[in-house]
Amino acid sequence: MQKFEYVVVGGGIVGLSTAWTILEKKPSTRIAVVEKEERWAVHQTGRNSGVLHSGIYYKPGSLKSQLCREGNRRLQEFCNANGIRHETCGKVIVATTESELPLMGNLYQRGLANGLAVKKLSAGAVTEIEPHVSCLAGIQVPSTGIVDFVAVCQKLVELIGDRGGELHLGTEVRGLRCDSTEAVLETSKGAMAAGWIINCAGRVLRTETRAASFGQKPDLSGARSPVSFPGCPFYPHDRWQCSCRAKRRTESQARRIPSDLIRFARLLGHHDLRRVLASRCETCRIGTG
Repeated sequence: MQKFEYVVVGGGIVGLSTAWTILEKKPSTRIAVVEKEERWAVHQTGRNSGVLHSGIYYKPGSLKSQLCREGNRRLQEFCNANGIRHETCGKVIVATTESELPLMGNLYQRGLANGLAVKKLSAGAVTEIEPHVSCLAGIQVPSTGIVDFVAVCQKLVELIGDRGGELHLGTEVRGLRCDSTEAVLETSKGAMAAGWIINCAGRVLRTETRAASFGQKPDLSGARSPVSFPGCPFYPHDRWQCSCRAKRRTESQARRIPSDLIRFARLLGHHDLRRVLASRCETCRIGTG
């Protein structure tokens, strides 16, 4: 049985960056990263919108706000140091109705309180930046960017390997047992013992399932999502609000994304997403078809 000081479960950006950070602080430690797929960053890391977020939406002074802004800065530094394609392209947040203008004003004040260089824009100024947008007014957030997160993970894999970390693809965790001195992971390729096991393998629901399978009872209050404007049919109740966004990726492709679309589809039982993807948001006039 292989023995390590640390075993990190999950080969997305959270698991790989955790392993790399440990090796930066403790270069001589024996560490392994295990991933059930045959490639790194297959799931959430490789399927998101590729945005470097500014932190404008978070409560001023909160840990989430601080970490978002610090993460934005540090990830750009990492990309610059390692030749990873990214761009600080900024974004505009727009109001398309009179009722949205006070909400946008509140968001502008929150941006200032979070230390962001936000700027109010007239409808004409928005059009100069994004000619295809029709609105009443907008906010420019210059620190938002786009990045290829899969490329970030590929570089992290390279750095971990160069530091002596072990990287195990195609290795599914199937169980866990503990004694007084170490924990032992049962995997599809044999047992691995470690002083510390760090689970970075998936989002809230899958983490809850894993904890239950290991005999633990997680205390999870459920997922929540920040939203912006009312009246969007992608949400099942009128208290939910529209947070549709148009985003450009590093491949120079535009993507129109109703936030949490897939989660909502699952709530309705639509495992085939074609019906939902044919929908259109009348609040922001974004559709996905």
